[in-house]
Amino acid sequence: MWGFTITLWAQSADKPATHQHSAACTHKKICTEPMPEAAFSTELPAVSGASTASLMMSAAKRLAIANCLTTGQIREIMLQFPDDQKRLIFAKFAYDNTWDPQNYQNVGEALTTTGSKEELGKFLESVKKP
Repeated sequence: MWGFTITLWAQSADKPATHQHSAACTHKKICTEPMPEAAFSTELPAVSGASTASLMMSAAKRLAIANCLTTGQIREIMLQFPDDQKRLIFAKFAYDNTWDPQNYQNVGEALTTTGSKEELGKFLESVKKP
Protein backbone atom coordinates (compact mmCIF):
# COMPACT_ATOMS: atom_id res chain seq x y z
CA MET A 1 0.00 0.00 0.00
CA TRP A 2 1.30 3.43 -0.91
CA GLY A 3 0.01 6.86 -0.21
CA PHE A 4 0.89 10.48 -0.72
CA THR A 5 -0.49 13.93 -0.12
CA ILE A 6 -1.34 16.06 -3.10
CA THR A 7 -2.20 19.69 -3.50
CA LEU A 8 -5.39 20.36 -5.42
CA TRP A 9 -5.61 23.66 -7.24
CA ALA A 10 -9.32 23.05 -7.54
CA GLN A 11 -10.25 24.80 -4.28
CA SER A 12 -8.74 28.23 -4.79
CA ALA A 13 -5.51 29.74 -5.98
CA ASP A 14 -4.70 31.24 -2.60
CA LYS A 15 -5.64 28.24 -0.43
CA PRO A 16 -5.13 24.88 -2.12
CA ALA A 17 -6.69 21.84 -0.48
CA THR A 18 -4.84 18.64 0.30
CA HIS A 19 -6.15 15.13 -0.07
CA GLN A 20 -4.71 11.74 0.84
CA HIS A 21 -4.60 9.27 -2.06
CA SER A 22 -3.74 5.60 -1.88
CA ALA A 23 -3.73 2.69 -4.29
CA ALA A 24 -7.31 1.91 -3.22
CA CYS A 25 -8.62 5.43 -3.91
CA THR A 26 -11.01 5.23 -6.88
CA HIS A 27 -13.41 8.14 -6.42
CA LYS A 28 -13.93 10.82 -8.99
CA LYS A 29 -12.63 14.18 -7.90
CA ILE A 30 -15.09 17.07 -7.79
CA CYS A 31 -13.59 19.86 -9.85
CA THR A 32 -14.55 23.38 -8.89
CA GLU A 33 -12.05 25.11 -11.18
CA PRO A 34 -9.33 24.03 -13.61
CA MET A 35 -5.62 24.08 -12.96
CA PRO A 36 -4.34 27.58 -13.74
CA GLU A 37 -2.44 27.77 -17.03
CA ALA A 38 0.61 29.30 -15.33
CA ALA A 39 0.80 26.39 -12.89
CA PHE A 40 0.29 23.90 -15.73
CA SER A 41 3.11 25.48 -17.74
CA THR A 42 5.37 25.17 -14.71
CA GLU A 43 4.48 21.50 -14.13
CA LEU A 44 4.48 20.21 -17.73
CA PRO A 45 8.31 19.97 -17.98
CA ALA A 46 8.20 17.29 -15.26
CA VAL A 47 6.34 15.15 -17.80
CA SER A 48 8.17 16.09 -20.99
CA GLY A 49 11.59 15.98 -19.32
CA ALA A 50 11.26 12.48 -17.90
CA SER A 51 14.01 10.15 -19.10
CA THR A 52 11.80 7.12 -19.87
CA ALA A 53 8.23 6.54 -21.01
CA SER A 54 7.47 4.91 -17.67
CA LEU A 55 8.70 7.93 -15.71
CA MET A 56 6.83 10.21 -18.10
CA MET A 57 3.60 8.29 -17.47
CA SER A 58 4.14 8.44 -13.70
CA ALA A 59 4.68 12.20 -13.82
CA ALA A 60 1.62 12.68 -16.05
CA LYS A 61 -0.57 10.60 -13.75
CA ARG A 62 0.63 12.50 -10.69
CA LEU A 63 -0.26 15.78 -12.43
CA ALA A 64 -3.73 14.47 -13.33
CA ILE A 65 -4.40 13.17 -9.82
CA ALA A 66 -3.32 16.40 -8.20
CA ASN A 67 -5.32 18.76 -10.42
CA CYS A 68 -8.50 19.32 -12.36
CA LEU A 69 -7.18 19.49 -15.91
CA THR A 70 -8.91 20.94 -18.93
CA THR A 71 -9.24 18.77 -22.02
CA GLY A 72 -6.71 21.09 -23.68
CA GLN A 73 -4.21 20.42 -20.89
CA ILE A 74 -4.83 16.67 -21.13
CA ARG A 75 -4.30 16.81 -24.89
CA GLU A 76 -1.04 18.73 -24.37
CA ILE A 77 0.19 16.10 -21.90
CA MET A 78 -0.77 13.33 -24.33
CA LEU A 79 1.33 14.94 -27.05
CA GLN A 80 4.42 14.52 -24.86
CA PHE A 81 4.20 10.74 -25.36
CA PRO A 82 5.84 9.26 -28.45
CA ASP A 83 3.04 6.87 -29.41
CA ASP A 84 -0.72 6.41 -29.39
CA GLN A 85 -0.60 3.49 -26.97
CA LYS A 86 0.77 5.67 -24.15
CA ARG A 87 -1.42 8.61 -25.16
CA LEU A 88 -4.53 6.45 -24.96
CA ILE A 89 -3.55 5.00 -21.59
CA PHE A 90 -3.14 8.50 -20.21
CA ALA A 91 -6.37 9.76 -21.82
CA LYS A 92 -8.36 7.02 -20.12
CA PHE A 93 -6.62 7.59 -16.81
CA ALA A 94 -7.14 11.36 -16.80
CA TYR A 95 -10.87 11.30 -17.56
CA ASP A 96 -11.94 11.36 -13.90
CA ASN A 97 -9.82 14.46 -13.25
CA THR A 98 -11.23 16.57 -16.05
CA TRP A 99 -12.64 20.04 -15.63
CA ASP A 100 -14.67 19.88 -18.84
CA PRO A 101 -15.61 16.23 -19.53
CA GLN A 102 -18.29 17.37 -21.98
CA ASN A 103 -15.40 18.28 -24.32
CA TYR A 104 -13.42 15.09 -23.78
CA GLN A 105 -13.78 13.93 -27.38
CA ASN A 106 -11.33 16.76 -28.21
CA VAL A 107 -8.45 14.87 -26.60
CA GLY A 108 -8.75 12.48 -29.55
CA GLU A 109 -6.97 15.12 -31.63
CA ALA A 110 -3.73 13.95 -29.96
CA LEU A 111 -4.22 10.42 -31.33
CA THR A 112 -2.86 9.53 -34.75
CA THR A 113 -4.45 6.19 -35.61
CA THR A 114 -8.05 5.41 -36.38
CA GLY A 115 -7.95 2.43 -34.02
CA SER A 116 -6.85 4.57 -31.09
CA LYS A 117 -9.52 7.16 -31.84
CA GLU A 118 -12.16 4.43 -32.01
CA GLU A 119 -10.96 2.95 -28.72
CA LEU A 120 -11.20 6.35 -27.05
CA GLY A 121 -14.73 6.72 -28.44
CA LYS A 122 -15.75 3.34 -27.00
CA PHE A 123 -14.22 4.31 -23.66
CA LEU A 124 -16.17 7.58 -23.60
CA GLU A 125 -19.41 5.73 -24.40
CA SER A 126 -18.75 3.31 -21.52
CA VAL A 127 -18.06 6.01 -18.92
CA LYS A 128 -21.06 8.11 -19.89
CA LYS A 129 -23.51 5.25 -19.37
CA PRO A 130 -25.43 5.34 -16.07
